[in-house]
Amino acid sequence: MKFNVKNKFKLLVNNQRVSVNSPIDNLVAGNLVAPIDDKKGGIFGLGIYSDITRKPESTHPITGVKMIGFQVPMWKECLKLA
Repeated sequence: MKFNVKNKFKLLVNNQRVSVNSPIDNLVAGNLVAPIDDKKGGIFGLGIYSDITRKPESTHPITGVKMIGFQVPMWKECLKLA
């Protein structure tokens, strides 16, 4: 987040962290991160691993849920909370 002179903020990066098969919410534990559209709150790109030898994912590798187009629940409320 970056604050301007009017005490408003601008989101610089919006990402959805996605657990793959780990109880730990951490990329180095083998999880994914996918970009979120800051206006609409939907995932718009592939999920990537911190391990660059693994290919990016368009669907969750275990559940098969399509990530691109997934709408983050309560996105407007998330922005207000931030």
